[in-house]
Amino acid sequence: MKRLFALSVLLVFGSVAYADYEMSNSEKERYLSWGRQITWGGDFALAVAPNGCYDVASGGTESGMYAVRKKALAQCKKKCKTSACRVMDVNGTSAFIKQRGSSSSSSTASSSKNLIWCVT
Repeated sequence: MKRLFALSVLLVFGSVAYADYEMSNSEKERYLSWGRQITWGGDFALAVAPNGCYDVASGGTESGMYAVRKKALAQCKKKCKTSACRVMDVNGTSAFIKQRGSSSSSSTASSSKNLIWCVT
């Protein structure tokens, strides 16, 4: 019984601690518009922090997607003053950018006696 209780506490706090990475539809459109304006045909990437702060990066044709992702992540960490930034898009093709309405990833958890449920 103690193990079940410990497991349920861990599941509750672990799922609630999952951070939201959000951007409004207008910010997504601004990012995509900026990416389309890159005239040299290079890659572009978006990194987002849990508090909604974000930064973008672009590279020349030689830099490639890996370098652009790394640059966007570094710039986001510096600008947003957090190490929790995540690369959410490269070249405007991710599900995160295509999603409209709420773009957050959220979790809710609850426990009742021996029943545990989590919704993501």
